[in-house]
Amino acid sequence: MNIKYQIQKDTLSQILGFYGILDFEFQEAEGGVANTTVFVSTNNQSFVLRVYRLNTQTDEEIFEEIEFLNFLKSKNLLVPNILPNSGGDYLTKVILSGIEWQVVLMPRIKGKTITNSQWLDPDFIKQIGIIQAQLHLAGVEFALVKSKLE
Repeated sequence: MNIKYQIQKDTLSQILGFYGILDFEFQEAEGGVANTTVFVSTNNQSFVLRVYRLNTQTDEEIFEEIEFLNFLKSKNLLVPNILPNSGGDYLTKVILSGIEWQVVLMPRIKGKTITNSQWLDPDFIKQIGIIQAQLHLAGVEFALVKSKLE
């Protein structure tokens, strides 16, 4: 069963305690189909907490996603760092009220809002196309590397 978690401050307090984050504000991001995204702010930092929906991702699948992000970073593509919890783990698993939560935390990077006129600018479209092509090529390379290791 694919269940979306109800994000509440007391639940987040327990989860974020694994990262040493005790005093925070939060806002759940709108949308999101596969996961729930929560924006977390402290006095001097902003984070993104990705909460995987119940029974949708195995630990191995999440670790592969983290590995892929690191691979993209090695190819000089702009992707977030996954932050380790206080135990040094990149995937945090917490059991609350008998339900296991799987989460990862990353720094929040502020981006720019894209205006409608930019979508009509051929140079902007070309830049987006180049980045998309780099992502696709890196994905193919990652799959080849993974298949050779297995």
